[in-house]
Amino acid sequence: IEQGAPADVLVLAYDPPTPITNENLAGHFVYGMRAAHVRDVLVGGEVVVRGGRLAKVSETDIRAKCRDYAEQLWRRLDGIEAHPFAPQGVP
Repeated sequence: IEQGAPADVLVLAYDPPTPITNENLAGHFVYGMRAAHVRDVLVGGEVVVRGGRLAKVSETDIRAKCRDYAEQLWRRLDGIEAHPFAPQGVP
């Protein structure tokens, strides 16, 4: 880490119901903190998430593309013939 160097920073809005101590910090990381707690993210000094929302791309556009891709995927899956596989020992 150098003074003035661009930074990657994650800011969480995490207000746990129990105190955070040296003894339970790992437990909070593993069991308490979730993606929903992400408030701000800077990558290379550039803001990519602000206030829990993507700052560089439109979430509406991403959702629309995801729906289009999902429809394409389902069409491709519908075109796959059933596999004749039958597990051994299953009637």
